[in-house]
Amino acid sequence: FTEYEEDDAKAVLPLDSNQFELANLVEALVNASPNGDIAKGQEAWMPSAEASDTLPVAPFATEQIDRAIAIATAVRGEASLRGVPHVHPDPIEFSLTLTDGTAIVCNIPNVIESATDGFVYAIRYHSKITKELTRQAVRLLALCAAGKAVQKAFVVHFDDSNASLVLVNEIELSPEISAQEALSRLNELATAAHFARDIPCAMFGKTGAAISEVGISNDDSVIDSVIDAFEDFVEGFSYDRSAEFVVYGASPVFDHVFSDNLERKIEALTAIVQGCNLEKDGRKSNRYQHWVVK
Repeated sequence: FTEYEEDDAKAVLPLDSNQFELANLVEALVNASPNGDIAKGQEAWMPSAEASDTLPVAPFATEQIDRAIAIATAVRGEASLRGVPHVHPDPIEFSLTLTDGTAIVCNIPNVIESATDGFVYAIRYHSKITKELTRQAVRLLALCAAGKAVQKAFVVHFDDSNASLVLVNEIELSPEISAQEALSRLNELATAAHFARDIPCAMFGKTGAAISEVGISNDDSVIDSVIDAFEDFVEGFSYDRSAEFVVYGASPVFDHVFSDNLERKIEALTAIVQGCNLEKDGRKSNRYQHWVVK
């Protein structure tokens, strides 16, 4: 048996761009397009795109440029169909007074007010939009609590699982959520946020939701179901790319994670889960997915 040392890593020329690099090119193309006309924007955008160090070497760069144009056309086209303007409106500012007398100062971009068709929106040229969905749902709660003429939120984004390259997410509040209920939920979320700045309140996938459902329980079967959710997440393929991995390391132990300040953590996780409980309403169909804040 002879052991050979591995050769030094060789320089490898990229053959494609990752989706975030591509998203930057797409956004630049959209910004260069007058009144959202992607075809007219290409002439001004092309030299800078071809000179970009994010593109692969020729001739593979041509394929990525064509893909960027296709994504821009698809996403911007669907956004326009939903009434999203090419020039974003100025953010709106307002304050909400919570039950303890403190105020939440809101500065919300991309709001279109209307008595019947008001909405807040976000456009993303990549597919990683989980946090954006939650962000828009919380903004919808704030707008409802302030009595603004906004009934829904849109998140329009690139969809890498869809041949049409785009998905429109529409978010609405459940009819049961009044302005007062929205304010109450924001109060709970604000309280949880203050606590979470000092003590990590990690969700660990579905573990946070399981904890919020059972609270403090001595029932072994209930505890086992929570631990199973925890272990499923830690053993999952995405754990090493999660925020939990950064804080707790490669091999977190359930008891160590949740033993300190357990009651406060349960309170915070319950507020996070129930304060903005965003659920799919039906299946994704024809470039569209509907969501409801329950």
